[in-house]
Amino acid sequence: MLLSGQVKRSPLALRKAHLEWAYRLLIHPRRMDKAKNSFVFTTLILYNKLTSFLSLNKNRPSHSPD
Repeated sequence: MLLSGQVKRSPLALRKAHLEWAYRLLIHPRRMDKAKNSFVFTTLILYNKLTSFLSLNKNRPSHSPD
């Protein structure tokens, strides 16, 4: 969309400061809902995997030196 010219670019000062995402958030706030949902979903999956991994390692017998 940006390359086709359908979406207006952010002001040059914001682009130079690498804050084009902030401009887009102000212009299209509903898109943030999708990004927020993706972030929450990914965080929950990573948390689930990490806790599962840690609980599996807790149940493994430790190797004692012979």
